[in-house]
Amino acid sequence: MSLTKATAKERKDLASAKAEATALYDGSSLNAVEHVAFLILFAGVDPSYRLENLPNLSARARNTLLRNDAVTFADIQSWTITALSQRWNVGATTVDEILAALGTTSRIGAAELVANPELLTRIDASTGDAETITAREAIHAWWTITRALRVIAGWSAENLGPDHSLGHTLEHIKTLSGVPLLVRESLDIIHKTPVIVLAPEAAPNTPEAEIRAWIMTLDTREHQVVVKRLLAKDPMTLADLGLENNISRERVRQIEDSVKAKAKLLFEPDWKTLAGLFHEMKSAIGVMAPIDMVPEPALNITDLLPSVELTPMEILIRLSGQGQISHGFIGFPNLSDIRVKSSNRIAELIADGPIPREELVSALIELGVPNYAAGSWLNTFDLMHTGEKISSTPKTITDKVALILHTTGQPHSLEQLVVALDETHSAAAIRNALSADPRFSRLGIKRWALRDSPAATDDEFLGLKNAMIKAVQEAGGSMALKDLAQRMGTKHGASKGSVRVYAGQRPFSYVDGIVSL
Repeated sequence: MSLTKATAKERKDLASAKAEATALYDGSSLNAVEHVAFLILFAGVDPSYRLENLPNLSARARNTLLRNDAVTFADIQSWTITALSQRWNVGATTVDEILAALGTTSRIGAAELVANPELLTRIDASTGDAETITAREAIHAWWTITRALRVIAGWSAENLGPDHSLGHTLEHIKTLSGVPLLVRESLDIIHKTPVIVLAPEAAPNTPEAEIRAWIMTLDTREHQVVVKRLLAKDPMTLADLGLENNISRERVRQIEDSVKAKAKLLFEPDWKTLAGLFHEMKSAIGVMAPIDMVPEPALNITDLLPSVELTPMEILIRLSGQGQISHGFIGFPNLSDIRVKSSNRIAELIADGPIPREELVSALIELGVPNYAAGSWLNTFDLMHTGEKISSTPKTITDKVALILHTTGQPHSLEQLVVALDETHSAAAIRNALSADPRFSRLGIKRWALRDSPAATDDEFLGLKNAMIKAVQEAGGSMALKDLAQRMGTKHGASKGSVRVYAGQRPFSYVDGIVSL
């Protein structure tokens, strides 16, 4: 059914989705687009459009649609990118493929795609006059773009205030006076970088072409190892290749290992870094379009940015969170170095348990983190926030229990700990873990506390029988069973039945309601 024939309920749902999308776009969340309904993201797709007609879908993607009863666009128009990933339980590649097909159909139109199949030419198809964009060039482009954005974001947040949107800064920065040269140069980099360069899939180069270009960088011996052993149809033996080059068999093996290491360093980090930076940039500047929706080469990246309502501080924290770029941000002359210092200082402060958030923020400011960025910078570390205090994220059962006991300041029974840990561990598993950790003291049959806490007793609880022996000795050698049971129940959580059973065993004597040693 088309939107023009929509029912009252469908019109209401559409209005609600548009309102929600507007709120998300106006908000500050870097991942807002992940929660916008498909009928907003792909407004050009008719609800009655059959998904089996989506272009460039693999068999796996088509089967995914069929398996989840997604026949027409109306079946998924209320979904979001997040919902698609979580509910269908498919990998990122399949999700991106479906999104790319929907994006193409929405942008070009289903009728145009049918009438003009040449529009479906894949972006990586080999063409004679296509611009050659290698993976290395794409890496360089992403590196300089993210560096430039961080420079501008840092300067803007510090000089214009953290509430200025990035779009506003980019639109007006040329009219401002006193802008440092580094900031102006960074703006020029953004203006001069075509979006197409930032898409590795836009490169017409094949993997074979990339390998050939890499081989040209090898020296003579490395080249022979590659062409006569690693890539040869009938590889030479190490001994034969060594004899041909007047070197030992072991030396040939060493060269081969060196070449393999070079290949790994040349290719793997490039693609991993590129994928990471592309994801960060898409999230940061709000580019929701899949790869094949990248604008034409003539379009500049700045055309994507002026309407973005994110503050430079959000861009800054997003792009610098892992410290992957070492230089270029005014205020953080060496980001990697301050990342390490911050991590070490945080670890030092929380080593003895949770501390107030403001103490950590003050410590980061002392290290050189600007006041306006310290709180957001702290949020990029993997820490646990409990009320107004912060601690390291516990990994083991004992660390989790220690955090619970330290935070509450109260002993806990095994049943209470099971609930506090969201029932992710059994009482037996918790008991076994605590018994082997010297940080904990057993207060009774089921109650535990931190050994250095006020609740912990000087005498370790070593079992109900030993506790009964001690109580009877302190009472002069004999004690009424009901009094002993009451004391054991109050102090150690023991039941009357358990006390009665032990009272009838050695070393106790139980006569006429009196327990003696």
